[in-house]
Amino acid sequence: MSCNKRQKNKIDHEAFLAFYKNKDYKKAFKLFSKLVDDNEYFQPASFHLYLSYIHGKGTKKNIKKGIQILKELVKDGYRIAQTAIASHYYFGFSKFEQNLKKAVHYYELAALQGCPDAQEALGRIYYHGTEGVSANYDLAFKYWEQASDQGKANAQSSLGTMYARGVGVSRDDYKATKLFKLAAKQGDIEGKRFLARSYLKGLGVKKNTDKAISLYKQIAKDVDIANYFLGEIYTEKKDFKEAVKWFLIASHKNHIPSKYRLIWFYETGNGIAQNKEQAFELCKLIAEAGFEQAQFDLGRFYAQGIGTNINPKKTFQWTKLAAEKGFLDAQMQLAYLYQIGFGTELSHKKCFKWTKKTAEQGDDIASYLLGSFYMRGKGIKQNIEEGI
Repeated sequence: MSCNKRQKNKIDHEAFLAFYKNKDYKKAFKLFSKLVDDNEYFQPASFHLYLSYIHGKGTKKNIKKGIQILKELVKDGYRIAQTAIASHYYFGFSKFEQNLKKAVHYYELAALQGCPDAQEALGRIYYHGTEGVSANYDLAFKYWEQASDQGKANAQSSLGTMYARGVGVSRDDYKATKLFKLAAKQGDIEGKRFLARSYLKGLGVKKNTDKAISLYKQIAKDVDIANYFLGEIYTEKKDFKEAVKWFLIASHKNHIPSKYRLIWFYETGNGIAQNKEQAFELCKLIAEAGFEQAQFDLGRFYAQGIGTNINPKKTFQWTKLAAEKGFLDAQMQLAYLYQIGFGTELSHKKCFKWTKKTAEQGDDIASYLLGSFYMRGKGIKQNIEEGI
């Protein structure tokens, strides 16, 4: 091939990438088709033709033809194609039957050639484990480190979490934060999220709440929990109006912890107009969804008549439900309800049972009360030695 023609093809190659990014798919497809005759660009051009056929971009959708091109590229050892076919097997799309064993096989072939996408995928597979593939933190670390070294942002944030949590490696907040910074610099959402946490708690870096706020705000549109943490930060700062703003944003996306936090604001009137009825309705909604802390609070609302009428039976019902799920405050409150017979029969025996359960979890007040039960012989046979 002449130098002039090669130079023209190089220009065409750069042009079709620009066209494709600008969504001028028809023009890009024509350029892909021309460049497959050039040995230098055969593989990338063919791969883009595969994508065009699979997605129907710039040409009529033809999955069969697209897969045929992909399989030829895989035979040719093209690492990006190996990664793509691995994804087909992993997710079972485009007429591929899900086959995790084959997915891992092709990811590993691509990873051996240094493909960072394949290395990152293998890191995820071995970190979480999946059907037919046991979790293996050593392999997860290995592949994420390889991808991270090549600048793969989500591998950097994932490797950072291993260091931050001490999973498969000794905990190292400094290394974790360094990796989060690298990922965040590339715009990786998880990298920004974990870096914000590092700044918020002073992990591996000097504590800086303002930087944490800035990072959380950058990702708040995409990450519900970022709105939640912004709400918590502003609550701690006692800027309740700003806190309510962020909790409301997250709650509109059905983030349950944020909805729960709003109960206190409606109940007390901090940062928002006081509305005890709204606080009650919100608490009831979350309690019915199975959130045990809200179930305990709903019992309190019924006991005190906050936003509703006093209802001893419902107080007992919701407190017991939360207690049976292991919520410590609810267990202590349930013992008290049995002690005074509020919403249920008075029972020293059941009061002792729930006080003992709470004491066994290290609650000092429950431990003290348990001693008085043994001393007095209420709900249990008197045992002065045990009560001392």
